[in-house]
Amino acid sequence: MNLRSIAATILSEPTDSREVSSESPGGASPYERFAYPYRFQPVLSFSDAAMLALRALLRIFLVSTLFGAWGAGATVVWTHTGSPFLRGAGLTALTAGLVVAAVWMLVVTAHVGQKRAQDSSAIEAGKGRR
Repeated sequence: MNLRSIAATILSEPTDSREVSSESPGGASPYERFAYPYRFQPVLSFSDAAMLALRALLRIFLVSTLFGAWGAGATVVWTHTGSPFLRGAGLTALTAGLVVAAVWMLVVTAHVGQKRAQDSSAIEAGKGRR
């Protein structure tokens, strides 16, 4: 790439990602051919985008709260246990609990709003068939 091609790319007119590219096999836009199309959705309604943003914020808040509770528990175990072996055992148990709870929270929050998103995508698919 040279400077002219970079400038041409930056200064070119923006295109709608929903337009079908003639170069794309199967009529899909270049954005819809990524390896993980279910993670990156170039065509979202405002409500779908808001739901994804709220889901991300919910995950951040819940996992941060969980980590804060783990820190408080680790502090209590560390200060009230005199034996180094019991400290290690207590912190190991707390860490295992933290990992299990964090994975569980991430799985549960992944399902928040899924029914609504599936319904809206089914509605959109129905509009395209008419």
